[in-house]
Amino acid sequence: ALTAFRDHMQAVRERAGDWRLDADGFDALAEGIGAAVAGARKAMRRARADPAPETVHDWRKRVKDHWYHARLLAPLWPVPMDAHARAADRLGELLGQHHDLAVLTARARAEPGPLGDRAAGRKLLRRLVAERQAALEANCFAIGARLLAEPPDALVHRWRAYWKVWRKEEDARVV
Repeated sequence: ALTAFRDHMQAVRERAGDWRLDADGFDALAEGIGAAVAGARKAMRRARADPAPETVHDWRKRVKDHWYHARLLAPLWPVPMDAHARAADRLGELLGQHHDLAVLTARARAEPGPLGDRAAGRKLLRRLVAERQAALEANCFAIGARLLAEPPDALVHRWRAYWKVWRKEEDARVV
């Protein structure tokens, strides 16, 4: 497995040798940040309209994309950016629990066995899972509403302002 991983990483390294950024500084990040926030907001709307396991799981993936950006940019202003990253991480974890429960239910449904106690147990499991998923959804939508309250352009604009201040501070420390 390590040999295969090494070979794969070597191939990625070779391909990456031709990669070039079209922008510098925050401009190199802005489009991706905006797209991640827009994707998370869109996925949240879809999950609210249809909280099926697949739509909620897609929302989780988009939240994780946003979390990576927030975590990466935490040094811009540590206290608020760390809080933002922690909220995104918490939301991702709760959405992950929702998905885990969906997987558990699917596996229990597929498990062969006689009727009787097992059927009653499956019915109870489905009810308990549905109740827990409903509670998770309520919590997730509350966190998501705050985390993703700003339109993408506004969040990018705010983070760009943090970046400018941070760069000035970094430049002043060098002098």
